[in-house]
Amino acid sequence: MAGQQKIVGVNAESNISYCLYFVVMFIIAAIALVYIAYLFVSAPAHTMDSALSNAKKLLQTEVKITEKITSEFSVIDSRQDLLVCSEYSFLSDFKTIAVTKLAVTSKGYFALRVPVEYHFYVPVNDRKQWHFKYRDGTVWVDAPALKCLTPNIKWRDSEEFIYGGLLIDSQKSSDELKDMLLKQAKVSAAESARSENVRHAARISLAKFLNEWLFLKLKDELRINSVAIKFNDENSYPPVLFAVANPQVFIEKSELPETPSSIENR
Repeated sequence: MAGQQKIVGVNAESNISYCLYFVVMFIIAAIALVYIAYLFVSAPAHTMDSALSNAKKLLQTEVKITEKITSEFSVIDSRQDLLVCSEYSFLSDFKTIAVTKLAVTSKGYFALRVPVEYHFYVPVNDRKQWHFKYRDGTVWVDAPALKCLTPNIKWRDSEEFIYGGLLIDSQKSSDELKDMLLKQAKVSAAESARSENVRHAARISLAKFLNEWLFLKLKDELRINSVAIKFNDENSYPPVLFAVANPQVFIEKSELPETPSSIENR
């Protein structure tokens, strides 16, 4: 009987030990779960704070570089407008003429065809129309709208055509058509300024100008790889980046990375 009581006592002590063990393990597991939950909750917040901090530093750096480029551009010694491209084309027009002399009516056509040169430029000294923004090695440029000098009409190389009308006064008809073509040339110049062919050539010239006058001066201070150019009368940047090292080399992309919605001086 005494032996049986001794065995029961051992089993009771063992059960108490197991209970204490499980209680301790439960407490440790609970603490571990709470800590893991804390990590899950705090990690995103910490990561977000870190990302915001890095983004803020990057933005501050980009703003400083933008201000540096703008400041250097403001002291460029260029008192003349920058001729960026030219276009050569022909203008022609004709008029129907009916002349009556000595009861004889003569009807014919007088036509005039003349070569015209269009020279497009942007003002450099009007610095308020120029805006720059630096982002990740690319300088985004908002340049003044293209303007055209007075069209250079080569009257000496004009061609005249008369169809019928023996009584037509060719000199008078020529003078009248010249006035018409002069007005037409000015209208055509405005239309040409919106031509993508003209704008592309102008962008290459501007990229070369900025490289020679500005970016080479800053090459030891700033990492400038490419330039994107938009004129003030355009709503968005074309999908083209010009290499600073050689503006004749350009990169066409379907979508430009992080294209600024607007360019602002900061």
